[in-house]
Amino acid sequence: MTRLRAIACAVIVLTLPLAVALSRCDRAGGEVVPQYKPDSSACTLAAEDISDPFQRCAIRALAGEFGALAPWQREAYTLGLERGVTVKGKAFVTAYYPWEGRSGRVDCKGNPCTKRTAAANRLPYGTYVWVADPCGMRQVLDRGARSNDRVADRRGCDLWVDLWMTRRLETHVSGYAVVGETEGV
Repeated sequence: MTRLRAIACAVIVLTLPLAVALSRCDRAGGEVVPQYKPDSSACTLAAEDISDPFQRCAIRALAGEFGALAPWQREAYTLGLERGVTVKGKAFVTAYYPWEGRSGRVDCKGNPCTKRTAAANRLPYGTYVWVADPCGMRQVLDRGARSNDRVADRRGCDLWVDLWMTRRLETHVSGYAVVGETEGV
């Protein structure tokens, strides 16, 4: 089954019941199986069978429920579904902002930060990472101080993720999913 057909089947089967059941991206937690798999069984899954928050969010995003996606977001969610990605664990989430000076405006390679930008030391550069709260896909295009990883460890988290934001965000623990690296980063 082609990737597009599998996604279309999942969207048709899941859009209406999912739209009724969920008013926004889910918080991480709960069971993470069964999951969406792009094979012939994709068209037989019901919305209630998709228990993983990343899987539900990806299907809804690709169905257009959150508005138009940027090409990189469409690629990330599609790859996540193809690879069977699920919520992996807990991340210590912090944020940085444009008003913090140069480090809040450009990433580690000197490129301007955007809503695509995230910093993380334990994930390879270019990795797509989904965070449950605030719900959304980002790409690791920046790095931060190693002390952030130690703070994440003390809070019982697998990693630290710093999101570039245009509004304030309190530090917190959130579920996350790692889609992985892509070519051309």
